[in-house]
Amino acid sequence: MSSLLEESFPPPVVRAPGDSFPVRTGQVAAEIDGVHTEIVMNLYAEQIFIVISQTQKLGSLISASRVGGQMTQSGVSNYSINTLLGKRDDPVLDIFARQLVQYVSNTDRMARSLLLAISLPSMTAENMRPTFHAVMNLISENKIW
Repeated sequence: MSSLLEESFPPPVVRAPGDSFPVRTGQVAAEIDGVHTEIVMNLYAEQIFIVISQTQKLGSLISASRVGGQMTQSGVSNYSINTLLGKRDDPVLDIFARQLVQYVSNTDRMARSLLLAISLPSMTAENMRPTFHAVMNLISENKIW
C-alpha cells in the first residue's frame, strides 16, 4: 500500500500574467450611514454571488432567481427568494434581495440567479431606503456583469 507522499501528482497550473481567471470578481468599500460597508461581487457562469457586509462576516445567505426565466405577457416577472442560512422571515432582507435580483435580471443579459450574503446590522425598516439606494449605487457603478 502506498502513501499519499509516494504518489505522483501533476504539476500545478501556472497562468501567464495576461490569462484571466474563470471567475470575475469586483470589490468596493464605502461609508454608508457612517458605517464601513464592503461589497464583493463574483461572477460565475450561472450565478452571481454578492457579499454586502458591515461586520466583515457573511451574515444571512439568500438565494434569489427569476421564476420561469422570462417576463409574463403583462410585463411582470416573478422571483423566488429563499433564505438558506441566517435570519428567516426578515422582511427587510427579503425586500433587499428581491430588489437586487430584479436589478441583476434586468441588467445581466444572461439572467443569472443571485446568491446574496448580507450583513447590515445598521439597516432597519426606518433607514432601509437610503441604505438600499447607497448599496445599489455602489453595485451599479462597479458591476462586473
